[in-house]
Amino acid sequence: MCATVNAIAHRWSKAATHGVPLCHKFLQPWTDTDGRVRHVEWPKNFAAHKIGVRRSRNAGDDFVQDLRRDLPLLGSRHYSVESSLHGDLEADPDRLAQVVRNLVTNAVSHTTADGHIDIAIASENGSAVFAVSDDGSGIEPDQLVRIFDRFHRTDEGRSRAEGGSGLGLAIARAIVEAHGGTIAAESPPGEGATFRFSIPGYRPD
Repeated sequence: MCATVNAIAHRWSKAATHGVPLCHKFLQPWTDTDGRVRHVEWPKNFAAHKIGVRRSRNAGDDFVQDLRRDLPLLGSRHYSVESSLHGDLEADPDRLAQVVRNLVTNAVSHTTADGHIDIAIASENGSAVFAVSDDGSGIEPDQLVRIFDRFHRTDEGRSRAEGGSGLGLAIARAIVEAHGGTIAAESPPGEGATFRFSIPGYRPD
C-alpha cells in the first residue's frame, strides 16, 4: 500500500511544475498515515486563476488502468469502471486525473459507506466522454444550477465537517474548459447524481 500511495502522490505532485503554485490550481491532495486521501482547506480569499494545460498524447487504456488502481484511496465504496476507449487522447494527464478525482471525491461525500459509484468512459464525435454516477442523496434543482460555482456547497454542515472547501467542482469545470471541453451535472429526484464531461482530441486506434 505504501508504495502505491507514494506513486500516486508523486504523480499528483507533478502538477506543481506547471508554473502556478499548486494551492492556486487544485484541491491539494495529501495522504494520512493510514493511507487515506484527504484535502486541505483553502483560504477564503482564493482568487480564480486561469488554468493552463500541457497536452500530450495519452493511451486511454493506461489512464483507465491507473484510475482503477487509485479509486480505493478516495474512499471505501463499491466502484465500477467501464471504458470503450482504446485509442489515444490528447490531454494533460495530471489535470484530467484531477477532474476525475474531484468528481469521485464529491460522490464519496454524498454516498453512504455501502454506496455505489459508477464511472463510464466512451468516445463521441472525436471526444472522450466521462460520466461519474452515484446512488447518493442527489442534488436539489435549486442547487444544481450553482453546483460548479466556487465555494458552493450543497450540504454546508457535512462539507465543513469533512474539510471540504467548496472548490472541487469549480476546479473540475476550469480544467475541462481549459481543454476546450464541457461539463454538466444532472440529478433526477431520489436517484443520485451524474456528472458528465467531454475532452476533445480523442483518436481511436
